[in-house]
Amino acid sequence: MQSSRRRLLGAGALILGGLQGCGGGGGGDSPPANAQELPLPANPTPWQADLQDLVGVLLASHPQPFKYLERSLFMADARTLMEAMPGQSEAQSLLGLHKLFARLRDGHTRMEFDFRRVAHPTMLPLFVESFEEGLFVISTEASVAELSGAEVLAFGGRPAS
Repeated sequence: MQSSRRRLLGAGALILGGLQGCGGGGGGDSPPANAQELPLPANPTPWQADLQDLVGVLLASHPQPFKYLERSLFMADARTLMEAMPGQSEAQSLLGLHKLFARLRDGHTRMEFDFRRVAHPTMLPLFVESFEEGLFVISTEASVAELSGAEVLAFGGRPAS
């Protein structure tokens, strides 16, 4: 079995099921595979360079990224996000990346974030995901690591389901 591929960037990682390697973000060492499809503006922000790098990693490494979503739709969304990033906060850019890769609907491809890089007063130090069996904590900050894998039953007394 192949290892998992993880592309590290400023505050997040793109997890591609099946392949593992590490690299720096913010522009990369070599041009990404998608430079023609997702060109950078003349003076790109680090987030724009990360977006281009991540899409390049996806295109170069994923065996079938567009099984559930047409490539043209994904790339149009990537270009829209690229254009919006200069006016976005770090949290908005991270959410935009998360939404973009979630559109692939591939359970083995997702964004994971380094919570220490995103300072936002309303952000929980964990990520949850809905499964057939219920809502579960899938990733946490080190300070609440014991919650990893826990089932979420309620939010503020309101049932999670």
